[in-house]
Amino acid sequence: QITDLTGGILDLSNRRSQALLAYLILNNSIVHTRQHLAFLFSPNASDSQGRSALRKDLFKLRQALPAAASHLRIDAQTIQWNPDATYHLDVAEFEQALDQAVHLPAETLREQQQLIERAISFYHGYLLPSQDHDWVIQERERLHQKYLGSLGQLIQLLEQQQNYTQAIYYGQQLQQQEPLRESTYQALMRLHDKRGDRAVALQIYHQCMTRLRDELGVDPSAATQALYQTLLN
Repeated sequence: QITDLTGGILDLSNRRSQALLAYLILNNSIVHTRQHLAFLFSPNASDSQGRSALRKDLFKLRQALPAAASHLRIDAQTIQWNPDATYHLDVAEFEQALDQAVHLPAETLREQQQLIERAISFYHGYLLPSQDHDWVIQERERLHQKYLGSLGQLIQLLEQQQNYTQAIYYGQQLQQQEPLRESTYQALMRLHDKRGDRAVALQIYHQCMTRLRDELGVDPSAATQALYQTLLN
């Protein structure tokens, strides 16, 4: 979802213009040649056809975008999103917070936790889910994997701080995103046990076993089974 500078949803129904805007913003440090953009968005068209389609997409984008002249740098050969313009990009906020967390000293658990929670608050789901350009698919998967990794890291940080309830909350989110990831079931079993809910921990093992058998036709790994036996004993 793209919003204008007042917070309202940008009226950009043309999918190609929407993709063009997203590409320019996500790669705002680069001056893009028209030839490159034409090929990127019309890979099967001739050069003249691709450039013509790009001109149309750009025209529609300039019509829909408030203060387009201050946000787009356009000349006969190149197009660039103005990185100095006033705008907010949740993708940039997401990655910046994660980078800051990585560079904090290992002992600053609370600060790392807060930064990762901040990063997660900027992740609103898959990037441009209605778009199927190759570059969108690659960027979508890259960001989603970073999101999943941040959830896993956050669970570990909260467990180290003995904040089991909050760790379980994020573990459930990770489980919803990747219901076949055994390490998440293991973490939830361990966290519930530490919180004193051993019965729930055992139930989670059975949930894991049922899901793996139904979806993949396999049993839980030896590590998951060993954790289950430990809880039983």
